[in-house]
Amino acid sequence: MDNTLTSIIRQHILIENGLYLVGLIVVSLLITSAVLQILAFLSNRPKKITVKKLKIKHVTSSYQQKFFERLSSLLSPDFYIFPQIALNALVDAKGERACSKFNLKRFDFVVCNKKLSVVCAIELDEELTNSEEKAVTEEKVAKGTGIKIIRYPLKNKITAEQIKEDILALC
Repeated sequence: MDNTLTSIIRQHILIENGLYLVGLIVVSLLITSAVLQILAFLSNRPKKITVKKLKIKHVTSSYQQKFFERLSSLLSPDFYIFPQIALNALVDAKGERACSKFNLKRFDFVVCNKKLSVVCAIELDEELTNSEEKAVTEEKVAKGTGIKIIRYPLKNKITAEQIKEDILALC
């Protein structure tokens, strides 16, 4: 009889402990699930942009600004000059791989006629870094689209007459 009573008590304790452990596991899973759902909700909320982090920068460098003023005085009112035009604004590339090559590339200036058709793009070779890679991409775009590129090295002093002649020769 002693053995039976002892075995009943042991089974009762094991069942209670087992239920206790199962209950603990279920509660832990519910808490973990709730925390994960809250984190997922918080990560999908739109992030607030703090104004302190934003700063307006110049569209062009000081050299490009002077060149832009020169171009504007030489070519207006017959032409429009647009600074820092992205290649993907001028080229309709098909495919993700082709588009990715154009996303961050831009021409220093794009000269358009009165009908806003592109006459040419002007590149000032003032940057020493990545200028060769940029030039290769621009040349490929020019070849494929027919956009004429005029390059002016920073070292050379270009006369106003030369600039005007170069652009008028392309019209």
